[in-house]
Amino acid sequence: MTDLFDYNPSAADLAKDGMARAAEHADAVNPGWQSAAFEMLEGYALTHWEFMTEDVRVWAHGEGLPLPPDGRAWGAVVTRAIRSKLIECARYQKTRIPPAHATPRAVWRSQIFSQLAAA
Repeated sequence: MTDLFDYNPSAADLAKDGMARAAEHADAVNPGWQSAAFEMLEGYALTHWEFMTEDVRVWAHGEGLPLPPDGRAWGAVVTRAIRSKLIECARYQKTRIPPAHATPRAVWRSQIFSQLAAA
């Protein structure tokens, strides 16, 4: 039997926890933020075949979605989109966000892209 105090979380567990906390905080500051962000990601995926999360973020905030207190809140939104089969990882490329120092990030491929919606 394992002792409750022997819990040693993995990096994935810690990432999941951080995203969940950031998303909950975003909802506390702006009620419904997660749902609104998900709907915006879904709309973006309808009109874009491939994209990075940073592209969706810039567009969504430009369309009026409030900035979350912590950008990691987007991780929970993207994770939900993956589970919902809206997007899948196509490949990785270096981010254009300067503070991220060109870290490789996912390029998402839409699973709901509609050429009619894009026209």
